[in-house]
Amino acid sequence: MKNTFILGLFYDKDQADRAVDELKEKGIASGDISVVVKNNDRDQLVKDNSAGGATAGGIIGGITGLLVGIGAIALPGIGAVLVGGPLLAIWGLTGAAAAATTTISGGVVGALAGGLLGGLVGLGLSESDARTYEKGIREGGVLLAVNCSARDEGIITDTMNDYSASDVKTLEHVDVNAHAYV
Repeated sequence: MKNTFILGLFYDKDQADRAVDELKEKGIASGDISVVVKNNDRDQLVKDNSAGGATAGGIIGGITGLLVGIGAIALPGIGAVLVGGPLLAIWGLTGAAAAATTTISGGVVGALAGGLLGGLVGLGLSESDARTYEKGIREGGVLLAVNCSARDEGIITDTMNDYSASDVKTLEHVDVNAHAYV
């Protein structure tokens, strides 16, 4: 099955969090929202949400809620990265890779064996756009990728732009049943 994804890079985690909350309020299912963020940022995200009133067993909003139960993947050139949402399956990171820290090396056959850059190019991004996203994540940015129907494209794009996403791109015809091997 081929799907459309809208991608946006957020350099402000609070803005990314608000964008995710608004997308959900507008009817976008949590299961359609992917997030990619450096692992060392997860602890801060949880701490920030806890300070805002979220407690264990309570509601954790935005991007942190999408990362609950997701493990880290060590990628060349970036370090530990958390991936949540549909990109997990597209990149073949389900099961043990999603549940525990996994090291991706040149000897591993998989969607991210070539690093995040290869995984993003495998989705259909140009190498230049993929490098922009990879650099942003390496520098602490948050990548959101939302799986959507044609009717929701405008809502998602507008929401990302409203919350200061950079490099908002639409990828059409992403094969969600085949891994984007590199």
